[in-house]
Amino acid sequence: MKVLAINTSPERERSAVSLLLEPFLDGLRESGAEAELYYACDLIMSTSPECDDIQWLRRKMGRADILVLASPLYFDGRTGPEGATPSLKMLLERLIPGTQTSTDMPYEHAAHIAREDVGLNKIVIVSGSGFWEIGGAGPVMSSVEKLCNDTFPGLAGDIAAGRGVTLRGAITRGMLDWEVIGRAREAGCRLAYEEEVPPTAHDRARREAVTRDVYGQIMNANAPRKAASQLVPVPVRCAQKED
Repeated sequence: MKVLAINTSPERERSAVSLLLEPFLDGLRESGAEAELYYACDLIMSTSPECDDIQWLRRKMGRADILVLASPLYFDGRTGPEGATPSLKMLLERLIPGTQTSTDMPYEHAAHIAREDVGLNKIVIVSGSGFWEIGGAGPVMSSVEKLCNDTFPGLAGDIAAGRGVTLRGAITRGMLDWEVIGRAREAGCRLAYEEEVPPTAHDRARREAVTRDVYGQIMNANAPRKAASQLVPVPVRCAQKED
């Protein structure tokens, strides 16, 4: 089984969503899957085919069995109808040229299907919100579900954690119930064998990780560091070459 994962958080491996994505991929690998991870911030996505990584990335998607998309939920969806990162939005938009209109589908309306042969069987969402109230991955999932319904295969499930920003802070303070991380690993193992994300992984990831008071302390301590990290300049790069 081949798995292609794309982390669309601008904070890469330091992101809160990575705390769920990494053990999820570890679980897949432990079960014999070949999991390949890319960071969207390392990819060039533009309207110019001469300087765009989507061309080779789309071919990799076609050869994979499972596509894993990781994205934090920003501003409760107020950055757009999906609430996802700009990188995930652009990634989904750049897949459109690889589709064509078709009425030969099991729907009551026309749909955009992939122009090329696509081996994908499942798409998985890994997401989280920094708010105390658990909103799940609903806003992020809406646009990806549409992609699954019209263009690519069905959705295997989602691993969504509320209070995503607090996960790393809770680990640092020794306050985190590691069952949240363990369930993500279990979900990867189960997906490799059953091709479905178990409901328990979704439910456990949504459970309360820390108290509301601790949540406030972590958020207040985290805000200055996070603001400073966003000031790091990003160099201009051209597209990568396909392997």
